[in-house]
Amino acid sequence: MRLLITMCINLMVMGVAIAGCNNPTDSPDVPPAITIIADNTSISWMVGLNKWNGATIDHIADFPNIMSHTTFYDLPYIKNGESITIHFDYNVPETTILTEFILKEDGNKKYNVPGMEYVISFLKNNTVAFIIEPNFSTAFSSFSGDYEPGNTIKGYRMVCTWGGNECEYVFIIRGDAAITMMNDEPDN
Repeated sequence: MRLLITMCINLMVMGVAIAGCNNPTDSPDVPPAITIIADNTSISWMVGLNKWNGATIDHIADFPNIMSHTTFYDLPYIKNGESITIHFDYNVPETTILTEFILKEDGNKKYNVPGMEYVISFLKNNTVAFIIEPNFSTAFSSFSGDYEPGNTIKGYRMVCTWGGNECEYVFIIRGDAAITMMNDEPDN
């Protein structure tokens, strides 16, 4: 049993959903797999354990790690005002804090400002949804290209707890700045 739990945790940290790792109790043995969807597009994610079964764990689920496995143009483009839904396979967390950060192409934070927190609440069937809001920290940029549609990298960190257990799910999209400008230059 301990080997199965360890295998499940290792695979879950890599963002792989495993059948048979479910635990019907209130506090799961491993973080539940999730499905993230926006406009019929699946969004990749990673999970990292912060505190689990009494141990503090240094995890590898972070924005630079995700960006090391993808490119800017491979990120799904989700506009401001559109909805993202997150479905937990089982065991809805007791608490959930979702924070958005504006990122550079390497996955590091673009600005040294706190992230923008979202208030989220669970719907039926272990699902949570939120609407992407304009993030006004994008106005710090002096590069005009950052204000074109789809040129903003938004990273989301969702910290979830079950009793004394805590993990964080991370995912990244391309989005829009709080204020967008169209490039009206003619193509030659």
